[in-house]
Amino acid sequence: MHKFSEEALESGIYCKKCKNLLPEDAFKVNKKTGKLIKPCKTCRNKYFIKYRKKNWAKFREKHRLAMQRYRKAHPEKAKEQNRKDRERYKERRLAHMIEELKTVKDEIVPF
Repeated sequence: MHKFSEEALESGIYCKKCKNLLPEDAFKVNKKTGKLIKPCKTCRNKYFIKYRKKNWAKFREKHRLAMQRYRKAHPEKAKEQNRKDRERYKERRLAHMIEELKTVKDEIVPF
């Protein structure tokens, strides 16, 4: 274990993963116990990002099921969101088509 001065130990908490002495606000607080969760926030985030990449199919399926439950429980909101998405898609598609026509128009050489 690293040897830190008494002053450093009083002002910070040791993270075992990154092996740094960090301030208290660099750690997440457990809501049930009120104690600090030992891997610091950055180490926890790195772990969760790696875990999600490894298990992406499980997270995708979980999200899909949650969206199904939400849509079933709130059909009016789901219809409104679908309508907004369709409008947004039409606008995006129209903008893309206009941009495509501009590039084609520039490429056409008059006789």
